[in-house]
Amino acid sequence: MKTIINEFMEVSSVYMELIKKTEKVKRNYNGIELYPSEIHTLVFIQDNIDNNMTTIAKRLGVTKGAIFKIIQKLEKKELLIRYKKVDNNKNTYFELTKKGILAYEGHEKFHKNFFDEPSKEFTQFVTDNKETIQKMFAYSKEYLKEHIEKLDSEE
Repeated sequence: MKTIINEFMEVSSVYMELIKKTEKVKRNYNGIELYPSEIHTLVFIQDNIDNNMTTIAKRLGVTKGAIFKIIQKLEKKELLIRYKKVDNNKNTYFELTKKGILAYEGHEKFHKNFFDEPSKEFTQFVTDNKETIQKMFAYSKEYLKEHIEKLDSEE
């Protein structure tokens, strides 16, 4: 008999497999075709105002060089602009253009449709067990963060 942890790890593994398979697929967001790395960078910028390139790279788990290339592509597609603050000329910040916001909204719609798709039974189960599920996720997140910190300290 499988433990709940084993079940959770299996689901996580399938989720990671789905992510890996979709990372190379362009998707259309309100008429704007973007790779997942591009749309996720836009989403991060929109949801986390005042982040510079270093912070964006760190939070998205990629190198500064990779973020630099993604930012250049997004600028070329006129989805974001760079700016500097009056009181901080050192760091460069980013803001979505109207076209970038259109792509962002398309991505939000995609996520809503994707997550609204599960059956009513599943949705009801999650609603009925919300507190327990949130506790499980919080514990899992902390447990995984501890292991990441261990690996970071071994580098």
